[in-house]
Amino acid sequence: MMHPWPRRLLAVWLGAALLAVPLPAWTQGPTSAALLAGLRAAVEQCIASLEAMPGGDGATRRALGRLREADRLLSRTGRDHAADALLLARALGPLAAAPAGLDAALEAARNSAIDALLNEGTFALQRAGDFADNVPTPAGRKRAARLADRGAAAFGVADTHRLRDDLAGCLRAAARGFRVCDRATRLSQKLGSSGHNADLCWLKSRLFASTCATTSCHSAAAAKGGLVLEGDRPFAELVGIPAANAAAAAAGKLRVRPGDPDGSFLYQKLAGTLGAGEGDSMPQVGIPLGGEALRRVVSWIAQGALPCGPEDITLPEPASGFQIRIPPFDVPVGSEVQRNYYFKAGIDQAAVATRIEFIYPPGSHHFNLFTSDTEDRPDGSFEDTFDAIPFQTWSLRASSQRQRLDWTLPPGVGILFAPHQQILGQIHFVNSGLQTSPLGGMAVVNVHTQPPEEIPVRLGTMFGQNKSIALPPHAESTWDLGTTFNAFGIQDPVKVSAVTGHFHWRGKSFEVRLWDGQNKDGNGFPQDGEFDRMGPQSTIYRSDDWNEPPFRIFPSGQEVEVPAGWGVVYRTIFYNPSDTFIFFGPHVETEEHANLFVYFYPGPPDGKTLAFPLPFQR
Repeated sequence: MMHPWPRRLLAVWLGAALLAVPLPAWTQGPTSAALLAGLRAAVEQCIASLEAMPGGDGATRRALGRLREADRLLSRTGRDHAADALLLARALGPLAAAPAGLDAALEAARNSAIDALLNEGTFALQRAGDFADNVPTPAGRKRAARLADRGAAAFGVADTHRLRDDLAGCLRAAARGFRVCDRATRLSQKLGSSGHNADLCWLKSRLFASTCATTSCHSAAAAKGGLVLEGDRPFAELVGIPAANAAAAAAGKLRVRPGDPDGSFLYQKLAGTLGAGEGDSMPQVGIPLGGEALRRVVSWIAQGALPCGPEDITLPEPASGFQIRIPPFDVPVGSEVQRNYYFKAGIDQAAVATRIEFIYPPGSHHFNLFTSDTEDRPDGSFEDTFDAIPFQTWSLRASSQRQRLDWTLPPGVGILFAPHQQILGQIHFVNSGLQTSPLGGMAVVNVHTQPPEEIPVRLGTMFGQNKSIALPPHAESTWDLGTTFNAFGIQDPVKVSAVTGHFHWRGKSFEVRLWDGQNKDGNGFPQDGEFDRMGPQSTIYRSDDWNEPPFRIFPSGQEVEVPAGWGVVYRTIFYNPSDTFIFFGPHVETEEHANLFVYFYPGPPDGKTLAFPLPFQR
């Protein structure tokens, strides 16, 4: 038998990790990032303790196998709400081997997690049912409904096992319920379901159009509070956009924060859960919202605030500037598509971009916007390729890893575009087990401009790419890279306006610190230990979200001052759960990235990107 103390240690650690994260009132707690991270940390700590034990019998080896399987499943979370719920259900299965009653903390924590997971099943069932209801043909609706009914039956079996304290049976049935509901939803989409998110379709027609987009409120003409909820505008106006209310904006609130209804300003406005100075509840006229409308709002946001359909991927054309549209393209199931689209800037005179907007559907891994003074490609042409963009002929101007980004540059700072300048829009969509692209690929980018004489300072871009990463199997590894601005001939101080990091699903954290340029290696990069020497007080960016990492924008007057001779050093930490080494490369499923984007001013006079990739080493 396994020695009794490791099992009790698992109970204490697992119980502490789960109980430390309270479940929100709307029962979406089991897939919260904090809970998943705490659970995974507890599992990994227990694995380390068991591996450190001398000897070890068959029971210990079996326990290690179960824990490693749970860790492998938890390492894949962070995609979206529904997928994380399924992975958690599967990951809890191996952990059910520790018998209830062994430790009070474990028993209470496990019961809370399982009960919340079953509540989560109601959202999966609702989503599957809504999609089935929107299948256009009677025969198709019947097929999809039958599959959704099987999901309901599986969750019913899970409830029965739960009442009997059969935890393993409960978790197996719940995992089956999530899988079947996901199959039902995908079948509905294949059969032409009218909405890729039935909740938003319902909200657009039954709430926003009738109650919000009135002539005096949130119509296109009135745009009260800078918000338009008319027609197909709600997705672009709400998802990922900072609240316009000053108090809410100061608190960092977004109109809709995908996966977090309680933290979304829209829900707070409709539910009347506002803080001081955050304005009045909505709607201001008419009757209060009924339960169905609020339930739909909660469900839509909790499931990731997805678009209703391709028509939601839209932006009004800028009053001054130009718009880039990447038309819809297919992303087959199990594949990744990286497409380079070529356009000419739609301006007849030189202009400076002071604001850039991105919008695209779920499944995009990134969008990079380049310009070239020497390339000449047919307008609207494209190529599908994973080849790297050569910085000798192309300059990176802006980037986004979020479905919706609205970036206004600091006053007096902008990106110069020549008349009809060659533009490359590179977009990467993934439709595999780790990310899904239910609408396929497409995008819209707005470039808002002003005359060059009004915007005297040019934005610069620094791009770091650590091609030397080699992640050992079943291990955590840490990789540092950095450079200084004077390595590129910039001798004066600069200000960092925005920064973001990029890695794939094995990434655990991405952190950027200022670096004083001391202690360089033979290539001019930071020696080992420089990241730690600079200390956390030098940190300017941190992310543990690989799917939609934050694009940190420093408000005007709060930009990061970088002294002359200084630069940045960044650290990426990975965990590779596979049996083989993972190397640098563009493919999300099989390779990893460690890319840094720093936007600063004043930029170099030639507008070139400050790129510092290392040689590819294996």
